[in-house]
Amino acid sequence: MIVSDNGSTDDTARVLQRASEKLPLVVQYQERPGKSAAVNLALDVARGDLVVFTDDDVGPCAGWLKAYVSAAKNRPDVEIFGGPTTPLFDVTPVPFLRAGMVSVAAYSAFELLSEFQALPYTIVPWGTNFCVRRNAIGNMRFSERFGPREGTSYPMGNETQFLRRLRSRGRRAFYVPDAAVSHTVHEHQLKKPWLSLRAVRNARGLLRSHIEEHFGKPMRLSGLTRLRLLALRGATKFLSLFSPSKASRIEHNWTTNTLIGFVDENRLMLQQFNVRQTQKRQCKSAAEILDNYIPSLLEDLHDSRFRFPLVCYIKLVGDKGGEWVINLRDCPSTCKRGTMPNDRDFSVEMDATDLETVLLSGDIELALGSLFRLGRVRYDMGPRFGDHLSMFCDLLSA
Repeated sequence: MIVSDNGSTDDTARVLQRASEKLPLVVQYQERPGKSAAVNLALDVARGDLVVFTDDDVGPCAGWLKAYVSAAKNRPDVEIFGGPTTPLFDVTPVPFLRAGMVSVAAYSAFELLSEFQALPYTIVPWGTNFCVRRNAIGNMRFSERFGPREGTSYPMGNETQFLRRLRSRGRRAFYVPDAAVSHTVHEHQLKKPWLSLRAVRNARGLLRSHIEEHFGKPMRLSGLTRLRLLALRGATKFLSLFSPSKASRIEHNWTTNTLIGFVDENRLMLQQFNVRQTQKRQCKSAAEILDNYIPSLLEDLHDSRFRFPLVCYIKLVGDKGGEWVINLRDCPSTCKRGTMPNDRDFSVEMDATDLETVLLSGDIELALGSLFRLGRVRYDMGPRFGDHLSMFCDLLSA
């Protein structure tokens, strides 16, 4: 067991000394502040075949490590393994915080149906509970631009960013339902100040990760985009104060602070990259983005044994040849250029700039939702009834 002491000034060293008399501990001291720096130092001395990551507020279930060892033995073709994380609340929260989408980002709730074992590219395990083969990590380390460090606000998601980089190198991920942990949630973490700060941190990490992965450097927002963000932020702030239900107020407060986090991180990245003027982003066309991304995603979905009875149609206005029919009913799923089919579940129409905005955003669903409200993106249901917007968000979130 490797423990990385990140510049503690209390009695941590004495506690570790006592513990090392009973446990096989390797204690490392990292003076440079930041969780990523501490974990990287631990990785430098890790020699086992499997490296398991968890947090100090997490409690493993019985057989936790055995489940990972068994999965690694049974699936030698897989490099990344992750198990479920269940929030363990000190006090009973409102139902929305126990089961709503906010609980995923706020409390690291993570659980999949057991039959969905091979994880698609859009899903990586949570940082509270995952395991990676040491030879797959190699010399890769956690980015110190992400993760807890000195100060109250920072970009979250150092583990997620690390795992996505591994996935981009072709590493496969597998869900291990028996490798379960609980994640302690204290009473103050159910209250507005903590949730607001958590939303800002989460948004900062999402935006930085997406910009680094897709675009390399940030873009200075145009005046119109800033006005859109201000209008949306004002609307969500109003709803966070005056919505009739507590769940709705919590959700809109989360959205408000997510927008604040996006703007803050964009500003900080502009300073980092010394971007001084508004300019047209020079990147590959929206058609090229979809051509390169969606077929590989569908292959990954097929490999994961996900099945969806859906046909989606995407049209990019003003982007030559930008028409796709995505058929998730077939096995394997297919993606081809073509005209809108009569038999479809839903269709989405946008222009190339809007697609770029969606991909640039850290929160795909929030970006699409704001574009829908502003009339920038048209979303039509097909002959069958059902709301498949979240499915489309999954398809676009690279």
